[in-house]
Amino acid sequence: MVLEILELPQFLSDKKKILKKFPNIADEIEEALNELKEEPDRGERYPGFGDIDIRKIRVGLKKYNVGKRGGLRLIYLTKDERLIPLILYHKGGWRSEKETKKRILARLRDIAKSLTLK
Repeated sequence: MVLEILELPQFLSDKKKILKKFPNIADEIEEALNELKEEPDRGERYPGFGDIDIRKIRVGLKKYNVGKRGGLRLIYLTKDERLIPLILYHKGGWRSEKETKKRILARLRDIAKSLTLK
């Protein structure tokens, strides 16, 4: 199954911040997204969202000699033949799982609003 990637403004903002800190990894982010297009179930399910298929993958930063464990986290949603990246962050710059869940909920609300306006 090949999905369409729908990058929302909030995700693009996350991506811009990451690229400011790690300017040479745009291709690694794109590679991760393209792999998810082909194999969307690759990530582990993110707990606490019931039937909503939210998943997380780890992305290593090869050009900075940072493995998946200390690299980026990409949280995404699959819905209606679309892959929707929700949040992209660097493991070292994040506070807590509670904050992550709050951000996911906020992004889901934004998606729901934009879908009802169309």
